[in-house]
Amino acid sequence: MSFRAIQGALMLALVAAEAPHKKIDLSKEPMLTGGALGFTWKDCGSVGATVTDLQPTSLTLGDTTAMSASVTTDKDISGGTWDIKVSAGFLSLGGYSGDVCEAKTIDISYSMGSVDWKGLTCPVAAGPTKIDLDMSLSSSIPSSLARVTISMTVKDTQGNQVLCAEIHTFPGMGKDAPKTVPPQRELLA
Repeated sequence: MSFRAIQGALMLALVAAEAPHKKIDLSKEPMLTGGALGFTWKDCGSVGATVTDLQPTSLTLGDTTAMSASVTTDKDISGGTWDIKVSAGFLSLGGYSGDVCEAKTIDISYSMGSVDWKGLTCPVAAGPTKIDLDMSLSSSIPSSLARVTISMTVKDTQGNQVLCAEIHTFPGMGKDAPKTVPPQRELLA
């Protein structure tokens, strides 16, 4: 590895180590308005359940989108917990958790919107099931937060991970592309 590569990796590590302690000023950042965020997803491998589909594949800025994950479980699930972590690059945007059997609304950091977890009807019998939630996004979001990673895990009542999914968002394309609005500048007196 070259000296420059080592130097770059060390600088990135230092920035990442300081990031949780710094406040982010998003007021000077271009905003995305209108349009949609697309996303890709993957099952990140768990024992007990597999995500087989997630619909729809885009989220419209300023609207509430009903989302549904198709999941196949290998065993009955009597209860447990869910955990969601949101990050943009190396920067954590928040972590959220709750009971899989109970509905819960969470506010996303930086006033980006909310997620309404519908809760599962427990116990969940082995086989195919759906996980439903509504996601509301602000009508405008900072451009740096258009590309985020959302990691979700579900654990059973014994603490065993039974589900893992990862979602990567990106700005929509073509007619669904959000418009970029420059940051608001202070007027000089």
